[in-house]
Amino acid sequence: MPTPEERIGALEQRISVIEREWLLFKRQVEERHTQYLRDISDMHHYLTMQFGMLSGQEHDIRIIQRDIAALKERADSMEQRLDRLETTTTKHTTILDQHTAILDQHTAILDQHTAILNQHTAILNQHTALLTQILERLPEKPQQS
Repeated sequence: MPTPEERIGALEQRISVIEREWLLFKRQVEERHTQYLRDISDMHHYLTMQFGMLSGQEHDIRIIQRDIAALKERADSMEQRLDRLETTTTKHTTILDQHTAILDQHTAILDQHTAILNQHTAILNQHTALLTQILERLPEKPQQS
């Protein structure tokens, strides 16, 4: 059995080892605590930045939603205008079709008149030729002095 002095020496060595381990453990805990505080600070900074970005994006989204609503209103207005233009165009097309039909009738009448005028021209040419022949057969008039 060890003597009391040996036991005290062994106890002092164990206490010394425990104190070193305690100091090492304490230093590790402090380092971890410091690292945790840095990590928490970094997370706080990151979350603050994210919140700022989200706030800005929320504002941008509201603006985009307002712009989309305005664009929808304009699109509806343009659609109504296009519907009115389509109706007007349909009416004008109907009128133009009617006018085209009338012009086709007038063209047919003009074609008939042109044919008649061509016949009359042919007859006049025949009459001119006959008159020319008749005039050539007539004796010349004596000149009066």
